Amino acid sequence: MDNSVIGGSNPAAGTFTALTANAGVTVKKGTSAGAIEIFEASGDGTNKATIQAQAMGADYALTLPADAGTSGQVLSTNGSGTLSWTAAGTAITGSATTIDTETLTASSAMVTDGSGKVAVSSVSATELDYLDGVTGAIQTQLNSKGAGDVTLNGSQTLTNKTLNSPSVNT
Repeated sequence: MDNSVIGGSNPAAGTFTALTANAGVTVKKGTSAGAIEIFEASGDGTNKATIQAQAMGADYALTLPADAGTSGQVLSTNGSGTLSWTAAGTAITGSATTIDTETLTASSAMVTDGSGKVAVSSVSATELDYLDGVTGAIQTQLNSKGAGDVTLNGSQTLTNKTLNSPSVNT
């Protein structure tokens, strides 16, 4: 049967209950990507899993691990096609390394420190809420709020305050 088309001129006529190849198997489908379809048992329904190639820049081969791995492991590659099982999410890198096991302070702002690492600010969420709607340079806006004349209406008590060039209008 070497190089024979199963089913001759009518490929749908060829049906096997099992296929054993003592060499490689090539799956092609004309101008479409080749695919391998694996169906569930007929008594369970008609669903299937499909393994299909997408457009690629070059050929490559994947070598499966020798076993099924253990619970919680994920399939990983060495970049050369050799697949192995590894623990999921074991490495935190970059700025997040400063909070990999620490509990952050509740209701505090997160900032980056001088090294670009994540840190907790002493500014609370409540203090940040005071800035809601503020635009532009905050210090410039604060400085402008303190400049100019201040008018006090009604009875006011000033305790431990310094008045520079006070003017009282009566």
